[in-house]
Amino acid sequence: MTNEREGKGLRLLAVSNLFPRPDAPGRGLFNAQLFGAMAASRAASSRPAFADMAVVCAVPEWRLWRWPAIRRWRPPEQVSGDFASVTYCPVFYVPGIGRALSARSYAWTLGPAVKSVTRGGDVVLTAWLYPDAVAVERALRGGGRRLWAMALGSDTFHLDGGGRRKAVLAATRGMDGLVAVCQPLADRLRRAGVEASRVYTIENGVDASRFRFRHRGEARRELERRFPGAPWAGNPAAKIVLFVGNLVRVKGPDLMLEAFARLVNTAGDEHLRLAMVGDGPMQRTLRRRARALGIDGRVTFAGARPHDEIPLWMNASDCLCLTSRSEGMPNAVTEALACGLPVVARDVGSCRTMLERLDGARVVTGDGDAAALAAAVNELLGKKVNREALGRAYGRYTWREQAERMLSAIEPQ
Repeated sequence: MTNEREGKGLRLLAVSNLFPRPDAPGRGLFNAQLFGAMAASRAASSRPAFADMAVVCAVPEWRLWRWPAIRRWRPPEQVSGDFASVTYCPVFYVPGIGRALSARSYAWTLGPAVKSVTRGGDVVLTAWLYPDAVAVERALRGGGRRLWAMALGSDTFHLDGGGRRKAVLAATRGMDGLVAVCQPLADRLRRAGVEASRVYTIENGVDASRFRFRHRGEARRELERRFPGAPWAGNPAAKIVLFVGNLVRVKGPDLMLEAFARLVNTAGDEHLRLAMVGDGPMQRTLRRRARALGIDGRVTFAGARPHDEIPLWMNASDCLCLTSRSEGMPNAVTEALACGLPVVARDVGSCRTMLERLDGARVVTGDGDAAALAAAVNELLGKKVNREALGRAYGRYTWREQAERMLSAIEPQ
C-alpha cells in the first residue's frame, strides 16, 4: 500500500460502500480484489492512461460522533494494491427508514470526499447502483469527469419501481457506461430503461492462487488446526453441506436450514452435517430455528472466517448450496468451482449460465423451495465428481482478466 501521492495525468477512482473496513474486514472483498487487480494492471506500462488509482469507501453511520474516528481509519491487512490512497467516508444513513433519502444524504458527504481526491477529467467507477452511484453522479455532474457504475446483483432491486428507479435511470443518463457482472443483470438494466449501448457485461474473477483444488483429507486436517470445532471432527465419514454468505434474508440462510432438515429426513444418513460460514443479524433466529427443526446437533455456525480460510472450507466440504433470493454473479459459486466443489444453487443471477452444463452442479429452477434444494443436494452427494478436473476448468477465470477488461472499457480513448 502506497501513501497519498500526486500523479501526472488521470486518476482512476473507485467508490463503493462494499469494501473491507477495520470493523468489517471481510466486507466487499470481491471489490478489493478487483480494485487491487486494476491498480496492478494500471501500474504496468501497458496502461499509461492513468497516473494512479484511489479508493473511497462509503461507511453508512447515523451516529455523527463516530465520524471523526471513521475518517481516521486505515485499510485492514487483506487490502493489497498499488493505491494512491484509501479514504473512509462516513455517510448519514438511518437503518430501516433512511433508504428513500439515502441518495441525498450520501451526496452530502460522499460528494465532497470524492471531489477532494479527483481532478478534472478523471475517471470515477462506482460499484453499487443505489445510493452510491446516484449520489456520486449528482455530486460530480458537469465536472468533466468520466463516470461509470457497476451493477453487482442485489442493488438492481432498486429498479423494481418508485422513486429509486427514477433516480437510478436519471443518474445513468449522466454516465459514460455501466458494467454488469453477468448477462442476466445486463438484461435487467436494459429492460429497466438503461440505454443498451452503454451496458457492458464483464464477469467476476476468482483468486486462483487461493481457490484451487486440494484433497479433502488434507484440507480437513489443516482446517481442524485453525477451527477445532470443525463439523467432521471425530467423524471422518462426515458429509458436509456448505453455506457461505452473510446471514441476511437475501442470502437465504433460513431456506438453507429448511432444505438441510428435509435432506436429513429423506436421506437418512447419520453422517450429514451442515456448515454455515458467515455472520449477520439473523444468527440468533437461525440458531433457534435449527433447534426447532431438530438439526442443531448437525449444524455448525462457524461465524465469519478469514478470507484465506474459505478455500479450506470449500475443499473440506462435499457440496456448496447457494440459497440466495437474489444474486449477480455469486463469488461463493465461482470460488467453489475453482476449488472443484460440487454446487447446488437456486436459479438466480448468472447461476444457470455458470452451472447448467457442469457435471458437478445442479440448478434448482421454479420456486427453488427447500424440498427441491434438498433433492438436488442429495442427488449430487451420491454422484462421483472429478473435483480436480472441475477446479482446473473453472480456475481460469481470474481477477486479472476482469481488471484488464474493465480498464479497456473505461479508459479514455
